[in-house]
This record gives sequence, structure tokens and C-alpha cells, in this order.
Amino acid sequence: MGDSFQSTSTVECLKDLSSSIEIKSSSRPGMLGSLVDNSTETFWESGDEDRNKAKVLTIACPSNSVPRIVYVHIDNCRDLGNKVSSISFKVGCHVDELVKLRQMEVESRYAGWISCPITSLEGKVLVVRLEFKGPDNTLRVRQVKVLGEVEGESIKVGKLHSATVLQQRNCEAETLKVFRLLTSLVFGRLISNEATVRDEKRPSDHPIAIGTSVVGVNVESSHLDDDQKTEGSNDLKEHMVGILFSRSKLTHLQKQVCTHIVQAIRKEAARVRDEWEALLCSKSLSMEELPKSSDAYCFEMLSMVLALSGSSVGRAYVAQQYSLLTDLLSLLHTGSARVQRQVTSLLKRVLPDVSPQTFD
Repeated sequence: MGDSFQSTSTVECLKDLSSSIEIKSSSRPGMLGSLVDNSTETFWESGDEDRNKAKVLTIACPSNSVPRIVYVHIDNCRDLGNKVSSISFKVGCHVDELVKLRQMEVESRYAGWISCPITSLEGKVLVVRLEFKGPDNTLRVRQVKVLGEVEGESIKVGKLHSATVLQQRNCEAETLKVFRLLTSLVFGRLISNEATVRDEKRPSDHPIAIGTSVVGVNVESSHLDDDQKTEGSNDLKEHMVGILFSRSKLTHLQKQVCTHIVQAIRKEAARVRDEWEALLCSKSLSMEELPKSSDAYCFEMLSMVLALSGSSVGRAYVAQQYSLLTDLLSLLHTGSARVQRQVTSLLKRVLPDVSPQTFD
């Protein structure tokens, strides 16, 4: 019963007709533009012409429109000397043939929208008349909205999906968002920690700025510490990847995760290759003097792929990514020592599943 209802249900969204309507007032017509400017900070205020009488707004709708509901915004909290105490809604085909749909009393401290659905009547509704009364000599109305249909235009909302599908897609989107955030926070921190190394040449005993603190450390020992921290997180990383890719088939979400990792590796491979080519073309600086950026992010992304390749379904997916294999071969030639070791381990796992035609 539930599935049948979901497959036959539709969602409709009424169109805003306010920009195409024509409004006339019982006084101060120069202020009518404030009623349809999409701002509740402006207002129409009645004048001396209709003092001690009902204040009237007459709305004429286009002939090709079908108004369904009218909204009025009242703010008696701000308009203390210009309050509205009651509203009467009348509709019809002509100004002389109007039928009262609703009359509402408005509280003295009310602030918000008041609506009146336009029910089906004999003939087409083209005129909506709003009559206001208040305890003061003048009153204020801040906005008027008319929603409905335009003949020949559909009000149905795009392609519809069941609640289960929508919930699953929202869950996947949020999960991917969290994954990207964690990647930027964890791996991005490693990049920022070593960002100052590339700015200037330092001797091995020069203080290195890490975050906001300055400590005297050896460059090589700092790299060893980073390696140890990275290796310490491998178990957690492989556990996370194992949860994501534990089934026999990759889901849409898992493919998005893989795509994110593959794109990150491609950017890192291009960056490393550019640095390597710059190193070959440089004649003024020695190998040690050339600035080098951190390989932490690239190493972590490769670790994710290595953990993914531990499962058969993950290994099969990686083997089908030709662009990734190309980037891996590039990193094998241009990457740092630990990146090359990671690439070697990854290729050992993946190459048996790669068809020879892939490299044609």
C-alpha cells in the first residue's frame, strides 16, 4: 500500500503571480509598489481619503492566471499607531460581482502572514478585494502575495522519488560531506604543518615553525616522526575503508568516495611531476637547495587506495581506473621514497587484475 501510494503521488508548487498582478487602493496609490517588493520592511499606509472608512486594496490578476491563495503580511507590533484589526477577503470575475470568502479578526500584537485560499467558484476568479479595518485613523499593510497557476504551464515538481530513495540520497550526500571534511582536517593539517619548510632553506638544527609554536628539531627527525604518526593511523584508516567497502558490490556512495580519492591523487601526481621537471631544468640551485612541498597528503591518499585494494571488490575497481594507473606510474618515477614504496606495494596488488589491453 505504501509503495503504491509513493509511486502515484505527485508534488505541486504554485507559482508566484505577484509580479504580474495590478493593485489599486482606496488611498495613496504611490505607495503600492511597497506591497510587492519582497520586503516586509516597507509598507502601504492608508491616507486621509478613506479615514473612518474601510481601507481597500483591489487586486486584478492576468487573464491567463488562476489564483489559488492570497497572503497578506501584517505587523501590528511595529505599526503601533497604524494597526489592522480585521481583514475581509472577497473574490470574483469582476469588481461588481464579488463573493466574500473569509473575514478574520487580527490580534493587536499580531505580526506575520495571513492567508485565504481561493476556492472554486462559478466563473474564473480574476479580482481579489481586500478590505481592512483598524482602531486608528490609518493602517499599514506590508506585503501582498498571490500564488496560483499560469495556463499552459505545469506546476508539478520534476522527477519524483519515494521517501526511501530521498532518505538514502541525503544520507549518502551527508556521509560524503563528512568524508571530505575529515580528509581536509586530517590530511590538510599535515600539509599546513610542513608548509613553512618550502619557504626558505634551513640548516638541520634551525628552528622550524609548526602551527603557532617554534621548536628546535632536526628536519630528518621531523620527517621520521611524521612517518611514525602516519603508520600509527594505518590501522584506523584500513578499518574505516573496510567498513565502507565490505560488500560484494560498490554502491553509488562508495564510487563517489573512490572518485574523490582518485582525483586527489591525480592533482598530487601533476604537482609532483611539475616540481620534478622544475628540478631537472634548474641550473642555479642544487638538489638540496630546491624548495620541496610535503608529500603527506599524497602518501595518505595512496594509503587509502592501498587499504581499498585489500578487498577483492576494491581491487577490481582500482584495476579499471586507467587514469589512476597512469598517475601511479608517474609517481613511481617522480615521487618521494616513501611514495614510491607505497606505489610499488599498490601495483603489486593491482597489476594481476589489470588486462594487458589497458596499456595499449
